[in-house]
Amino acid sequence: MTYDLAWKVVLREAKIFLIRYLKIDVEKEDYETRVREKLEIVEFDNDTIFLEDNYGRIIEHNYNAEEWQVDGMWLY
Repeated sequence: MTYDLAWKVVLREAKIFLIRYLKIDVEKEDYETRVREKLEIVEFDNDTIFLEDNYGRIIEHNYNAEEWQVDGMWLY
């Protein structure tokens, strides 16, 4: 997986989660721009993507299982 593909997966698979997590008002803000401003991909492989937010929290997404973890706490 490439870095660009990892972003595509995050933006597609995580849309509902990230809108709630980042409190994005989709009527007033551009979803992709806001996500890229607030999150950074720090690591990825064929199963998992690790993102870091502006507060240093690590967000783990296992895209095969559609699971999310923020600082060790699983969110479904």
